[in-house]
Amino acid sequence: MRWKLEAKLFLVILLAINVISGVLLAILAPMWSGPDEFPHYGYIRHLWQTGTLPDQRTFHVTQEIMASVHEADWFRVEKGKGKVGPGPEQFYANGFVPDMDSRGCASLSKSIAHGGEHSVEIRYAFTMLAGEGVGIHRDGLDISRSGSLGLWVHGDGSRATLAIALLTGGPGEHQVLIPVTWEGWRSIAIPFNDPRMNVRNRSCISAMLSLRVTDTSDPGASFSGSVFIDDIWLQGDGRKQLVTSFEPSELPFAADDAINWVGHHPPLYYLLGVPIDMLLADSPVFTRALALRLLSVVLSTITVLLVCFISQAIFGRFGLFWVLAPSLVVLSPVYALHQGYINNDHLLILLYTLMLYLMVKWVNEPANFKRVAVLGVIVGLGLITKLLFVTALVLVPVFLLFTERSGAGGKIRFKRVLVFSGAFFLAAFAVSGWWFFKNYLLYGYPVITLTSIWPADVWPTEMTYKEFFFSENFFNWVAFGWFVRRPTRAQFIMAALILDPGAIGLLWVLFRRTIRRAIPIADDVSRRLKILLCAVVIHFVIVWSQVSSGSINVGHFRALQGRYFFPVIAGIVALWAFGVSNIAPQRARRLVMAIIVAILISVQFSSNYLTAMGNWYPF
Repeated sequence: MRWKLEAKLFLVILLAINVISGVLLAILAPMWSGPDEFPHYGYIRHLWQTGTLPDQRTFHVTQEIMASVHEADWFRVEKGKGKVGPGPEQFYANGFVPDMDSRGCASLSKSIAHGGEHSVEIRYAFTMLAGEGVGIHRDGLDISRSGSLGLWVHGDGSRATLAIALLTGGPGEHQVLIPVTWEGWRSIAIPFNDPRMNVRNRSCISAMLSLRVTDTSDPGASFSGSVFIDDIWLQGDGRKQLVTSFEPSELPFAADDAINWVGHHPPLYYLLGVPIDMLLADSPVFTRALALRLLSVVLSTITVLLVCFISQAIFGRFGLFWVLAPSLVVLSPVYALHQGYINNDHLLILLYTLMLYLMVKWVNEPANFKRVAVLGVIVGLGLITKLLFVTALVLVPVFLLFTERSGAGGKIRFKRVLVFSGAFFLAAFAVSGWWFFKNYLLYGYPVITLTSIWPADVWPTEMTYKEFFFSENFFNWVAFGWFVRRPTRAQFIMAALILDPGAIGLLWVLFRRTIRRAIPIADDVSRRLKILLCAVVIHFVIVWSQVSSGSINVGHFRALQGRYFFPVIAGIVALWAFGVSNIAPQRARRLVMAIIVAILISVQFSSNYLTAMGNWYPF
């Protein structure tokens, strides 16, 4: 009775931790900072507003959502890049882009503004080296009807210098250097005939405007600060033409530029979000998005519950080490952070984990048509959630090989395997077949990805298999990508301390069972571990093959995303926990578990609540 009570207590604690962590991160993570988060919300919004499935070739993000992206200052929190707007180049704030090789960053700001609510803050941190700078620039500026340039600048009274250049391609064009000796707002106007600027082609319709904060002082001192720029204008023929006030309402792109790149995904997850968006239709966009983030937390918590059931089936309902597997899920920095975002992965992971739970539950019993139909329906629902579920089409027939084997070392009843496999595929495609038929009618082929629709100039850079599989990024992705994202050295070491014992334990078990014929494992537990191992291997191999060959790619780089492993995270953590249990000293198992959980808490706190928060809220 004691272990039964402890098991229930641990279950409640794990679920509570997951909910609390998920809600906190959903609130604290800046809006739209999740992977493809605002396009995913755009899909939900499209379903409700139009009642139709999107066509990827003509699917666009609405002005409301793009305005909210500017409002959220999305790229300021993305890896410290300091971009002043979201997405590809056409999405940047009114055409201005930052100098990416600069000493500092530029971003939209609401803390100080001249006319409206926004300005551009240029933050600099100069070292003792002279000549450093940071700024923004814009191409394609039409100055043919203008004779001067003006802007408002909020100075910080520092030693920095504002360098303003208007380049038309003519020889001898210069920068106007203005020492920022004042504090507060000041209007600056520069005629094109000012010899300091020397604009040569005043009929140019594609000039480049560069605004940089530079260090022109003598080397030997370091200093930092912020300069704000707002309300840039051109003046000519007695008229003032506003270039930008950096307000979301001035979004510079046409509707055709704001492509929503998730329209190729199946709709099931997005349909779940439609009622929430409808109920909150009159609320601000960020309120609606937060509610959808909380839906993701609910789905992820159900996944954790299923992982608990899988672990208990392997370790025994009242054993000790079953706690480790769900603890690794709940306290994984990547999983914990990802669950607070709007993304179709959450329903994908839940359905895949449900399928794995049923396989673990049924693997020791002969198959029947009812169970096969249930698996088919789950896989069908997964296929209309995300195409990544396709790995289950290979896994289920392998599962049937286990169920149709008559005892240890017995023969496999292949005829029954074929019959049940046919029934499974029939059930799966009865649920999902309409989606592939729709794709065929719309695009000309049943299976589509983003790269199959976008033009060749945005396809990934070609890589050989050797370059891909032997790259440092690949090794990091496979080893830790599903657990901790872009780890620091300390986090990397702690992750190794957690994960390596599980790998060592599995290799030790394999060695002793195959070479020394030791470590007896109950046949039912052995089958459950084997089906989970098959799930992990099949999923990994298919994902690796698709990423390496170019089907799963983003832009011009390989999409090495740890979340692609999340569908089989239940198998990963269960195998890891089994490995740890086989090398942990029998008398010190509680201590081992306590140490591992303590390290997990440290890694998550360091990764999600120190490193990430430092990037999101640098003040």
